[in-house]
Amino acid sequence: MEDPPLGLELDHDVHPDYLHLLDEILAEPAARVAFAFEDDAQQRAALARHGFTHPGDAMHYLVCDLAVRPEPPPLPHGFRYRTVGAADVPERVSIHREVWAPSRVTESSYAQVRAQWPYRESLDCVVEAPDGRFAAYCLCWPDDEHRVGEFEPVGVRAEFRRRGLGAAVCTFALQRLHTEGGRQAIVYCATEPACALYKSLNFRVHASLVEYSR
Repeated sequence: MEDPPLGLELDHDVHPDYLHLLDEILAEPAARVAFAFEDDAQQRAALARHGFTHPGDAMHYLVCDLAVRPEPPPLPHGFRYRTVGAADVPERVSIHREVWAPSRVTESSYAQVRAQWPYRESLDCVVEAPDGRFAAYCLCWPDDEHRVGEFEPVGVRAEFRRRGLGAAVCTFALQRLHTEGGRQAIVYCATEPACALYKSLNFRVHASLVEYSR
């Protein structure tokens, strides 16, 4: 038996003054999945009116206040904290491709990322292993006007997991962000292990975006 055709994932955003348009948007017959924040009663009610009644996965939005400069933990012997330079692009791409396989990131595409605002080398943070490979990484995107930094992406090579390096590189990134004037960090997570990692670093859930299907 053939699988049924995939339905449309309906991404939408409606200004509070125009919520009357929700029913028109959600009436799209091909739509099978839509989203609402957990605390948005009006949006959830509109979804229910159109048959979006089956809750699924949630994306959690976390925030961490940086009143004081964090101190990263000591690393295992031979490991070190540092940030990424132009000569590190091949290894920086290598760890990303390994952590997020399959990945479309290439040395060329990452060079383009580095050339874009607001990328900053000083916030492209890694833990380097004794053999020179990157064991863990955390890229922080700064918003200097609001003194906020967004972590995206974060990763640890499989062979280096369960050694505290994910928490370590994130703490190093928080320290770097604080040094450069940031006073708040944000990150997103969808799995329990990822959320637990960030909560251990004093991130707290600010909002949760829930998937609903029909």
